[in-house]
Amino acid sequence: MSYNQGYNQGGYNQGPPQGYNQGGYNQGPPPQSYNQPPQGYNQGPPQHGGYNQGGYNQGGYNQGPPQHGGYNQGPPQHGGYNQGPPQHGGYNQGPPQHQQGGYQQGGYGGAPPPQHGGYGGAPPPQQFNQGPPPQHNPPYDPSNDASVLYHAMKGWGTDEKKLIQVMGSLKAYQVAPLNNFYRQKYGKTLQKHLTSETSGDFQFALEALCYTPPEFDAFCVHHAVRGLGTKENWLDEILLCRSNYEMQQIKNAYQFLFKKDMVQDVLSDLSFKTKQMFEIVLNRQDINRPVDPNRVQQDVYELHKAFKGLGTDEVQVMGILCNRSQAEVAAINAQFHATYAKRLVHALESEFSGHMENALTFIVKYSTDKYQCQAEYLEKAMAGPGTDERALTNRIVRLHWDQQGKPQVMRAYQNVYKRDLVSRVKGETSGDYERLLVALLQN
Repeated sequence: MSYNQGYNQGGYNQGPPQGYNQGGYNQGPPPQSYNQPPQGYNQGPPQHGGYNQGGYNQGGYNQGPPQHGGYNQGPPQHGGYNQGPPQHGGYNQGPPQHQQGGYQQGGYGGAPPPQHGGYGGAPPPQQFNQGPPPQHNPPYDPSNDASVLYHAMKGWGTDEKKLIQVMGSLKAYQVAPLNNFYRQKYGKTLQKHLTSETSGDFQFALEALCYTPPEFDAFCVHHAVRGLGTKENWLDEILLCRSNYEMQQIKNAYQFLFKKDMVQDVLSDLSFKTKQMFEIVLNRQDINRPVDPNRVQQDVYELHKAFKGLGTDEVQVMGILCNRSQAEVAAINAQFHATYAKRLVHALESEFSGHMENALTFIVKYSTDKYQCQAEYLEKAMAGPGTDERALTNRIVRLHWDQQGKPQVMRAYQNVYKRDLVSRVKGETSGDYERLLVALLQN
C-alpha cells in the first residue's frame, strides 16, 4: 500500500487544528468558541501493537528486516508483516504496489482538509473521528526511475545530476515501489547503492529519501538516542504533537527497522524531567476527542496556578500540555491570553529553560500555527555561524513528503523572515547537497 494519509507532523498534509481561529501563537484569542472537533486526528483504526494490524503496508521485497546500525544499512525490507488488509493509502500515491503485507505505507492520519492560506482564516468544520478517505493518485511505474538511477551509478564515476533529478522529485508514495523494483531488478538495495557512490551531507539526504515517512521518523528517533548523548530536539520534532495513530505507526516502524522497542530505547536514554515528559508522550491514552470548553478553562487555571509563587510546578505543566491534542492546546493558548493578558509561550519562556523550555514552547507553537513553527525551525538550522546540515536535511525531507503543506510553510517563512526559503538554503549550502535540497523544495 502507499502513502496517502497525511502524516500530521512537520506539515505532513494536515490542516490546522479545528476549534480555534488559526492566526499564530503570538496573537490574541480567537473570536469563536472552542467546542469544535480537533483537526489532524482523522486517524485510522487504533493500533494494538505490532505490524499485524493494517499499518504501514510497505509493499515489497519479501525479505527479512534490514540490518541494525547506522546510515549505511540497507533500506527497510518492505513486506513480511502478515497483517490484515491495508488501510486507505496515504501521501497522494498511486495504486498499491506488490501487496505482500507490510505496514501502511505513508499516511499517519486522515487526508488533509482544504487549506485556506495557512495563517489567517479558520478552517471549515469537519466531522470528528472519521477515517481517512480514499485517495486517488496517478499510477507510478518505477522502472524508468530505477533505470536512470542504476545507470547513473554504473561503472566508473557517478552522475550526481541524474540522482538529483530522480530523488529530488520522488514523492512519498513512490518510495516503496521504487525500492522494491530496484532490488528485484538489480539485486541490490537502492539505499546501499546510493550510499556507496556518494558521501557527506549529500549521501545523508539521499539515504533519507529511501525511507518512507514513518520509517524516516523512526530512523531519526534511533539516531537521536544512539551513541553518546541524546539529540532531544530531534525527539521533540518527531514525537511531540502526534496523534495516537501516528505514534503507533512510528513505534511499529522502529520495531521493524531496528528490532527494538522504541519506548524502551528512548526512555533509557533520558533522565529527570525530560524522561517524565516523554513517558507521558509515549504512553498516553487516546486524545482524539472534541475540545471541551470547561476542560480548557480548567487547564488554563491550573497552568496559571503552576506558574505562580516561588518555583514552577513543572510536572503539572507537562501533564497538561503533553496530554492534550493540538486543538486543545490551541484553545488553551487562546484562553490563557484572554484570561490573563499574557501569551502562554511567554509564560513558558519565563518559567522554564533549556530543553524543557524548547519542548513545551514547541508544543504550543506547533499546535497553534504549525506552518510558522516549521518555518522557524528551518531558520534555526541555518541561523548563526555554521549550518546544522543534519537538522536542515531532516526538516526539508519531511517537508517534501508533505506536498500540500510545503507551500504553506514556504509562504510562512517568507512572511516571517522577509526572504525566500529557497534562496536562504542556497546561501547556506553548496554543491550537490544544495542542488538536492533545492530540488526537494521546488518539486
